[in-house]
Amino acid sequence: MSVTHYAFHLRMNHQKYRAAFHEVGHLVMLKSWRPDKCNVATIYYDGLWCGKILPPPNYPHSIDVAKVIVAGVVAETCYEQLNAKEVRRVFESDSRSFGGDWKNYKKNLKATKPERIALAEMLLNEGRYYGDVVEDSGYFPYLYSACMATFEHFGEHKMHRLAKVLYLNGKVIL
Repeated sequence: MSVTHYAFHLRMNHQKYRAAFHEVGHLVMLKSWRPDKCNVATIYYDGLWCGKILPPPNYPHSIDVAKVIVAGVVAETCYEQLNAKEVRRVFESDSRSFGGDWKNYKKNLKATKPERIALAEMLLNEGRYYGDVVEDSGYFPYLYSACMATFEHFGEHKMHRLAKVLYLNGKVIL
């Protein structure tokens, strides 16, 4: 029986499906940020299952870009019932799997300090608090919660359908 017939939580144990779901996480965040743009996710085998988004999202560093960067690891770990701190630890520790995403996140962290200061003031005015979003310890939980909210709004079943198409065809457009 194909892995696509398994329950969602069992599919996530399969490396190729997990890579597909990771890329779908990036696609969903890109679509929520730039709904007018079409993007293509592909997966390929290069010693382990990898993926990429086309065209590459080469936008200037911003909080929206950071959400797209972390969306893959958040999607990939959402069935493990991990909190933001644990997801960040997974993200940081597995440099082979998340190497490109992790490097982009660290660059984004440095480039967005003025924007994060403004975000901190806005969140405080709205009565929301994510720790100190100016520092990494508060910024990552904010990004994590934004990704989870977007995934819930988009629908986990729709994300799994897209991941199934990506798993079977090696490419999906959103």
